[in-house]
Parts: sequence; C-alpha cells; structure tokens
Amino acid sequence: EKHGYKNMHFIASMTNEDFEAIGIDKRGLRLRLKKAVREVHSPPMAVSTVRGIVELLRTLELQEYEELFSKQGYGTEDDIENLKDLQEKELREMGVHKRAHLQRLIKAFDVLFPKRAEPYDPVQHPPMEDAAVRWLETLGCKCYVPNFEKHGYKNRHFIASMTYEDFEAIGIGKRGLRLRLEKAAKKLPSLPIETMVPRDVDDWLKRHELQEYKVLFSNEGYSTGDDIENLKDLHEKDLRAMGIHKRAHLKRLLQALDRLFYPKRIELQIRKTKGVIEGVQVHQLRSASESEFWKLLIKEKLKPVKVQLTQTEDLKRQLKSVRNTVLAILLLVNLMWIILLYTLTFPRLSDYDLPVRAFSLVFLGVYGIIVIVQFLTLIIHRVVTLVHYLGRIRPDEIITPAGDEDGFVDLSIVRRDTETA
Repeated sequence: EKHGYKNMHFIASMTNEDFEAIGIDKRGLRLRLKKAVREVHSPPMAVSTVRGIVELLRTLELQEYEELFSKQGYGTEDDIENLKDLQEKELREMGVHKRAHLQRLIKAFDVLFPKRAEPYDPVQHPPMEDAAVRWLETLGCKCYVPNFEKHGYKNRHFIASMTYEDFEAIGIGKRGLRLRLEKAAKKLPSLPIETMVPRDVDDWLKRHELQEYKVLFSNEGYSTGDDIENLKDLHEKDLRAMGIHKRAHLKRLLQALDRLFYPKRIELQIRKTKGVIEGVQVHQLRSASESEFWKLLIKEKLKPVKVQLTQTEDLKRQLKSVRNTVLAILLLVNLMWIILLYTLTFPRLSDYDLPVRAFSLVFLGVYGIIVIVQFLTLIIHRVVTLVHYLGRIRPDEIITPAGDEDGFVDLSIVRRDTETA
C-alpha cells in the first residue's frame, strides 16, 4: 500500500527489483512472488484512444491525481500532448512519489507517444572518435555507431569496459554479434580507474574523460577541492537526477566513486612502476628481414590456442577424478597398514628377553629404505629433467648465416622447427 500497489493490475507488472525496493528483503520470498505474478492476468493499457487527461487517469485507475494535474496546468483535452515531455523527475516534482504510480504513468506516456524524447540531457557530448568507428567497421558493426554514441561509448577506452550485458542493453540484438564484440573489446586498451583523491572535481572528471560534465557538476555545487569528499554521497539515482543518463558515463562515474580514496603505499608503488615501464624508450626493428623473422615466429610458434576448442576442460576433470581416486586408495592403504602394525607389534618378545618389538624394527628398516629410494629417484628425476632442458638448446643453429648483412637468424630455422614439430 505504501508504494501504491493497490490491486492486481498494479502488482502484475512488478519485477524482482520492485519487490526488493518495497522492502521484501528475503530472496526466496521475492522469487516466489515473482513466479506468482507471472500467472496474474493483466489487461493491456487501453490509453491510445483517450481524449483527455481526466479520461487517461481514470483508465489508469489513478483518478486521485486529477486535481494535481489540473493545478499543474494539464486540465483540458489539448494539454494531453504536453505529457510527452514528462519524465520521472518532473512527476516527482509535481508530487507523484509512489513507485507503482510513477511506473504506470511513465509506461502510459510511452504507449501514447512511441517516439517520446529521451530524458533531457543538458550536456553537449562529443561525437564518437574515428578510431572507435574504424574498430566497429573492422568488426562489421559500423551500423551500430549511433547505438554506441547514444549510450556514451565515445572511444575505445569506454568500449574496453563493456560486457555482454552492456552490448545487449545498447541494442545489439544478435547473440553471436554480442559475443564477437565482447571478445574484441577485451583486447582494446583500457583506461584504468586508480584509487586517488584529485585536486578538484574538474581534475577528477578530466582523468575519467568526462570533462563535458564540468558545468553540470558546478551547477550542482561540486566545483572546489573541498567538494571532493561530498562526491562520496552520490549514487546512481542522484547522478540521473542531475541529468546524467548515458549508460557508459553512469558506469564510469560509479566506478570512479568507488575508487575515491587515498591510495595505499603498495598502490603508489604499482603506479610508479607502471610509469617507469611506460617511459621506456621503444626501438624500431632494424630491417625488413628482422621484422619478417618476428612475424613468422609469432605466427608459427606463438599463435594463441583457442581454449574452447581444446580438450583442456575434459582433461582437468579426468585429472581431478584420478587425484581423488588415488588419494582415497592411499588413505585406505594407510589405515590398513596402521591397523596391521598395531596388531602385530603389540606383544613383546619376552621369551628372548628383547627390549624392542621385532615388527617395529622391521617396519622402521623398510620405511627407511623406501624414504632413501624416494630421495634418490627424486634427485635422478631432477638431473634427467636438466639434461632434457639442456638437450633442447641447439647452439649449432644459432649462427649468423654468411651473407646476412643484418647478422640475424636465418628464417629457415623457424620453418625447419615447424616442419619437425
């Protein structure tokens, strides 16, 4: 009742998130309610033919808002056309706060105005970068550029963080295409979100390539360095209320807010190491023959194996089964051995006045021999492994071929090794 779900028509549209939002905290109970809701018959909204706001509200069973809409200037039949600009934020400002009523009104507006404008975005966003457009073109997905731009994926740094669910959310309908894009996105250079406290909000936005929101944050009172700590109180609903609706930007800002802390010493050391690595001077290959050698080597020797097409998973399962079986057998054998020793070594050899147990002495001797043999075989195994490793080194082949001005390895070595393999 508190959230406006007053009859079965309202309840029929509820989702798992709705049950959680109204305070159903037990997951099992939410799932039970969700399953029951699917069996509830809910007639479709017959709002496409209504001729006025009063008739619309009565059709939606929300006649208690007639006076409210009238006070806001939506009193005549002609005013129904003005409803297409109303979003959740405006309805809340008018005084509509119950979750069920907000959902029902917004859904009705979407039915009345199929081409209703997107939520108002006060920021002028830059177009998608050429490099990202070319990347989509190489994957045969250039037609989806508007989808990426609409949701804020303006460059490859943003695309690199996309998941299968993100591609589905922006309108990539084909499952195979989503999988192809997800796999390709993982190979793109990403912009890491580091734990840090910036100088001010402007610096924070620039670091995350969202400087177009500078004025928006400033208008909301986030501009100076002292306002940085106030950012920690922002959540997704607050960012949406400010006017940030693009999926990529919301996701980026929420991740950045989670990392808005003073960095630890180890994080500073990692950051310093990364800076040193990035500052290393890169040397170009000396000649065409050297470049050709490395390309051939990568192609023939370092081509990545597609794990999905190998028997790796089956082999893992079989090895686990063998391990479990062997451990079970060893456990049983050891138990039997302990019981046997205890049974045989219990009586002392009093007839011979021996202060020791004969079987205990025999066990100690046998066990000692086994340990010595294991140690020796371990040493032999390591030596043989070393010999095998040294035997794979073929220094006679690493010779500068005569007539090679670059003094580089002959390409025939790679080809001969490939043919032998």
